[in-house]
Amino acid sequence: MEIDALSVEMPQVRGRNHAHPNRVPFRGVLSTVDLSSDRPPAGARGHRVVLTRSAAEHALPSLIGMALDHTPALDGHDARRKVGIITSAEIEGSELAVSGYIFGRDFPELVKEMRGKRGRLGMSYELADARVRDVRSPVWMLDEVTFTGAAILLRGKAAYGNTWIEVEAEGAMSKKKAIGEQSAMDHNQELLTVTQRMASAAEALSESIARLNAQHEDLSAKVERIVAAVEDEQPESATLRARVAELESANSELKEQISAGTRTQSARKTLPPIVAALLAKSGVEVGDAMDAAALDAAMSPLSIEQRIAVKAQMAKAGLIG
Repeated sequence: MEIDALSVEMPQVRGRNHAHPNRVPFRGVLSTVDLSSDRPPAGARGHRVVLTRSAAEHALPSLIGMALDHTPALDGHDARRKVGIITSAEIEGSELAVSGYIFGRDFPELVKEMRGKRGRLGMSYELADARVRDVRSPVWMLDEVTFTGAAILLRGKAAYGNTWIEVEAEGAMSKKKAIGEQSAMDHNQELLTVTQRMASAAEALSESIARLNAQHEDLSAKVERIVAAVEDEQPESATLRARVAELESANSELKEQISAGTRTQSARKTLPPIVAALLAKSGVEVGDAMDAAALDAAMSPLSIEQRIAVKAQMAKAGLIG
């Protein structure tokens, strides 16, 4: 199914009834396309006509804003009795459908009559600049047209017997108003519910943020205390390290002294007492291995035999080379 459509949206009226008092909606079928009319339309010189789809599609924009007219007997066209306006037109299948408004406040009797004759009314288009494919043909093929309006008339007077028009039923506007008001109330209630949910969510979020802030402050305080403790301990640690180094150095010196004393004591224990006495008499301190020349100089007061005996004992003890 192929659909071509064109429409203009009328602005909403903000009033007590939320509807324009002079707009009564109508809808209907104005014509068929690619099908011959049942009767010759006005101005066709007695010829039945075929409105081609191509012509109708190209002429759709010319229908928007055009007027509906009528005659008192609903039996023809009268362009000076305009009672409504077309705001939408579309081709659906083989039907050219239109909709719009009747000036209901200006023509209340017509609106009442149209409601009373529901199912018995039809429509007929009004054209200008029509191009006929072959004027000698018994059925005129309309290849190009411009719509200038439409008429409301009895279906039996219309060129196309399957056309129709109807206006909105009485009370429909009140029903629409009630539906609209209920919809507005539902919308407001829904908006209120959403607002309450958002407020609850915002409150819960605020509480969560407050808890997080408290935890953050507590953690920050702990970190600050740890940093302060580390900074306070740093001088003590440095002092302690220095003290440990000092003690280690003193300990090393003490070990060396103990080792030297041990060696001296050991050396003294390996020499005969008489040798040790001779060395002491000569002022020689027994220690590590001594130089032989220095030892001779130190023992010069002793006799040659004594010097030889001492040196022999010391060499045996490993104190001279």
